[in-house]
Amino acid sequence: MARQSGRLNLPFVVRQGLANLHRPDNRTQMLLFSLGLGTFLLAGIYLVEHTLMADLIVPGASQANAVLFDIQPDQKEGVANLIRSLGRPVLDEAPIVTMRLASIKGRSVESLLADRQSALPAWTLRREYRSTYTDHLRDAEKTSSGQWIGRVASNTAIVPISVETGIAKELRVQLGDEIVFDVQGMPVRARVASLREVNWRRPQPNFFMLFPRGVLEDAPSMNVLVTRVDSSAQSALLQREVVKAFPNVSVIDLTLILETVDAIVGKVSFVIRFMALFTVVTGILVMAGRW
Repeated sequence: MARQSGRLNLPFVVRQGLANLHRPDNRTQMLLFSLGLGTFLLAGIYLVEHTLMADLIVPGASQANAVLFDIQPDQKEGVANLIRSLGRPVLDEAPIVTMRLASIKGRSVESLLADRQSALPAWTLRREYRSTYTDHLRDAEKTSSGQWIGRVASNTAIVPISVETGIAKELRVQLGDEIVFDVQGMPVRARVASLREVNWRRPQPNFFMLFPRGVLEDAPSMNVLVTRVDSSAQSALLQREVVKAFPNVSVIDLTLILETVDAIVGKVSFVIRFMALFTVVTGILVMAGRW
């Protein structure tokens, strides 16, 4: 375009400036690349920052932002009543049972870890799984294949479970595969009856392994409970009253964590935006100088 514009009947100064953009040994392409890169960084950082915080901080009166955990089974009702007495809702609660993998599809975890040809990541075999039992799926979960079974008899030999799709891919398990769990010294045989997708960004109890009711009720467990606070004063009051009545229960205010994340992301994005804007301004000045 600059080369073609030289044929137009323009003032000499304008034709001279346009000619500098396409003459040999010019830096037009490099400058345009700098301008484009700076603009891309500015737009990209803006979109990433706002998308990230929009996913983490979801407005709504029913959105949970406070988590209470390490609640013992005999404390569950007392903690729930205390929260309600403070005018806060109990949005969700779940029992947590810790367990480890003993075998997958008939192969023990020890043999899988010793097999150098195994494609299973070691962290999936060594980790401690915090699972739960329930008779319903939460709104952040949906079954992608198979059938969810919410309740079984206590003497069921092989328990039908639901496995999150991501961990199922890592463990190379599909519908019908058998997994044996070591539930604090007791082996529990399970069969993958369904796979489900989980929205992990929702501030609510989410799990890799989901057991039906009727099997794990007698296993040692703790409970987690989520509620909502509308201000820092309510959060401080909740923490103070819970610690006073139940010293072992911990309270985490997710709003404070998210605000901290927002502040950190804001500072990082400011530095990148500054450098990108500096690049754009410098490119414009150099282009104007060559003009």
